Amino acid sequence: MALARFISLAYGSNLHPYRLTQRVHSATPIGVVPVPGKRLAFHKKSDDGSGKCLFYEPGGTEDLMYGVAYEIDMAEKPILDDLEGLDKGYNEQQVSFSLNGVTHHALVYVAASTHIDPTLVPYTWYKDMVVLGARYHRLPADYIAKIEAVVAVPDPNPKRTANRAAIVENMRAINASQGV
Repeated sequence: MALARFISLAYGSNLHPYRLTQRVHSATPIGVVPVPGKRLAFHKKSDDGSGKCLFYEPGGTEDLMYGVAYEIDMAEKPILDDLEGLDKGYNEQQVSFSLNGVTHHALVYVAASTHIDPTLVPYTWYKDMVVLGARYHRLPADYIAKIEAVVAVPDPNPKRTANRAAIVENMRAINASQGV
């Protein structure tokens, strides 16, 4: 009997399948999804004092961001909800998109207005995760360049920095093995 699955649209550190499958083991990428009218920003308040990714709606039709649709076992949804901070800074929203001529419906974590601060910047390790995920999925070079241009700062917590550095190095190794 097949397990019930849902689709989650990842756009931040969860872009990279290594990062996401370390969190929810059943995650399987099904495709890259352009999201017109949105822009990626790093202004979601995090518990660690840094800025995390959010969907930003600047109001311009020329804006375009990218996400990756992942199928995940429904049994793992509470784990992902907890890790993403559902109802603790992120809300859940449903989005529809077309992939290979088929319309899909996905859940996406969207920053609550109470948790947005445009003065925040990401920690270096977090930005690296987003860049590596974008490269892994071969997102457009100009999109990756915009992410790389985001100012980031070192994480002041040495233990967290070491933990995240190990994850980033695994992501780099995976990308190198894929030629990206």
